[in-house]
Amino acid sequence: MGPLSGQTDVRWKRVHGAKSYQVLRSASDPTVSANWTVVTTTSTARFVDSNLESFKPYWYAVVAIGFAGKGNPCAALMGRAA
Repeated sequence: MGPLSGQTDVRWKRVHGAKSYQVLRSASDPTVSANWTVVTTTSTARFVDSNLESFKPYWYAVVAIGFAGKGNPCAALMGRAA
């Protein structure tokens, strides 16, 4: 959960060689690939998602991007907005 209502704080470990990270979010069944959308691309290992419905589950995955291109998404994790 994030520090404020309608926010969730997404953090991950940095990947050696990654220049940026693509953060994906699903607001429904995370096993359906069409439910995933890119919410941001960042160079840090943290993202605060906002304007979310409080206590609703949201699924997140992160993709590292380096000189060789995009990696595979990490395992999806669920978060809820405060």
